[in-house]
Amino acid sequence: MAEDPTISWQLANPSGIQIDAAADAWHSGHVTEILRLDDADSLLVATQTGGVWSVDANSDALPLSDSWDRPQVPHTIAQ
Repeated sequence: MAEDPTISWQLANPSGIQIDAAADAWHSGHVTEILRLDDADSLLVATQTGGVWSVDANSDALPLSDSWDRPQVPHTIAQ
């Protein structure tokens, strides 16, 4: 897969866990899959233990799996 220059990864903080005290939330995890949607301004991001997220061009993220009993998305290898 070719590198996409429009995607810029940023470390949340040096320890890899971002703590949002105002929202009483911790943000961490392992991304297993990323799917760029046709509109090219949105991504679907699957995480190992945090479920599936929709991320837009403004870096706004919406969890799509809040109601799932088991939000784990294991890594799969295409054959």
